[in-house]
Amino acid sequence: MNRRSLFLSLVSLAAMALPTQAATMRSYPDALSKAGHKPIVLFCYGANYDEVSKKAYEEFVKQHKLQSVLQKCIFVEVPIYQLPDERQKREMEKVIGKAGLPGGIFSYPSLAVVDDGGNLRGIVQKADEIQDVEAAKAALAKLLEAYDQQESLITKAEKAGGTVKAKLLMQAAEVRGVNLPPDAGEGGKRNKGMKDNVGLGARQSFDPITVMEKTFTMDSNAEVETYIRGLLNKPGYSLAQRQEMLAALAGHLRRNNGSVDKIRSLYTEMRELDPDSMYGAYAQGALDMWVDKKPIAATAPSEINRTNNAIISDSDGPSVVINDNSADDTDDTPVINDGHTAMGTRAGAGSTPKKDEPQVDSMEDE
Repeated sequence: MNRRSLFLSLVSLAAMALPTQAATMRSYPDALSKAGHKPIVLFCYGANYDEVSKKAYEEFVKQHKLQSVLQKCIFVEVPIYQLPDERQKREMEKVIGKAGLPGGIFSYPSLAVVDDGGNLRGIVQKADEIQDVEAAKAALAKLLEAYDQQESLITKAEKAGGTVKAKLLMQAAEVRGVNLPPDAGEGGKRNKGMKDNVGLGARQSFDPITVMEKTFTMDSNAEVETYIRGLLNKPGYSLAQRQEMLAALAGHLRRNNGSVDKIRSLYTEMRELDPDSMYGAYAQGALDMWVDKKPIAATAPSEINRTNNAIISDSDGPSVVINDNSADDTDDTPVINDGHTAMGTRAGAGSTPKKDEPQVDSMEDE
């Protein structure tokens, strides 16, 4: 073998040993147009003010430490400037596009997984994950695995029809850690020919605030309980949605002199549906603070929020700030506050921002 052949062979072997590089796009709109079925990973970071973002950028981008989990993805760096000058505004608009980022990105830095329809399918933004590169890598790998599993089920559903299609889409909706895209639900372009007898449409169109508001129009506690139990008996709703229904009922009873034993049983039922979820933690905190009247400092749940401070506000008393993982006391994270439930308010914090709403940076000045 001559030297040239030997050199080419060594280069080929080296290339085979390297992990496949993620496709990096300069802008979010470009990524959307070229993604196909590949997940898009948006690295959103505070570009000119946030020390956590600065460290993440160094490790995620400059040192390529996320590369092993980005092999089948499209990667986009999304700088977010605080008080941007004109040049920085132009840069952000060029990267983000006029349509804006998907709703649900509550803090920076974060790793948002989006599909080619611009749907946020999942996000890594918890403080204990995003501030450590190995934790971020593990969380992103888990999210991308769930994305692949869900996409596989959706693809199978596209080729099926009738009840089989509905069952496959429901299985896709049940994949934990990832959101089913709207176009796979009721009226979506990916479910033509579906016969929905599994409750997928109800799951996709569920609005907890509408449920809560409907209870305000009812004349008695018994009527409210009958309404909520009717919803709970229907198929399709997720565990989180069922917990929100129970929160609405418990909150109504608290506002309207319901029995303490009944309220305790509702929060217990809510907790036991999914003890490890945000609403499971909320239910335990509600039992401690509002039913059993335990000291707040000793019993406040510690897993309610994503990154920073969360507030449970009781309209009969002061708000309680819990789980502060930040370096300062800025309260700018989602708020759990409708007076008595874990569902937020229609116009207030705690709701998912729309594309044209400003995103929240919960790690500012760390």
